[in-house]
Amino acid sequence: MTDFEYLSVLISIVLGLGITNILGGLGAIVRNRHRTKLYAPLVTTLVLMFVVHVQTWWTMFGLRGIREWNILEFFVVLMQPTILYLASSMLVPDFSEAGEIDLRAQYHRERRWFFGTMFALICLSLVRPVVLSGRLTAIPDLIGHGVFLIAIAAGLATDSDRVHKFVSGFMLVFFIAYIATLFVQLN
Repeated sequence: MTDFEYLSVLISIVLGLGITNILGGLGAIVRNRHRTKLYAPLVTTLVLMFVVHVQTWWTMFGLRGIREWNILEFFVVLMQPTILYLASSMLVPDFSEAGEIDLRAQYHRERRWFFGTMFALICLSLVRPVVLSGRLTAIPDLIGHGVFLIAIAAGLATDSDRVHKFVSGFMLVFFIAYIATLFVQLN
């Protein structure tokens, strides 16, 4: 077993927990639809988070060429799925309460923490290649990160439903385009 294979097990477990949490949340929304007041930005953002988890797992394969790892490198790589898990766990609705579940209220209650965590995730994503290879990522990837930071700042700055409907839809569409542009082939 290579170092990468050994280390990727823990990374895959954390990503798997995040995916399980997101899919469980989406399933709970469907199961509790009779008492749930839907809110499109929350559902759209959960779908986005699922795609981000899958893309993160996909890109981790690109790290297989690193033959020797140190604890700092592994920690930086492991923190990305860890922060991603934490961000998505803030979005998954809480159905433990009796009565109607207002997804809008739950989303906005956690909005600052979610977008703050996503901001940290993007910053960590920018730091990771510097720690692993000593240089920043390519310009198209940097532009993508900048666009995400602007969208995250908008989500963090306001509780406007209009803004959050736009930001959630925009981020999902932009992220899919980002993947299609930069990560179609498994490296």
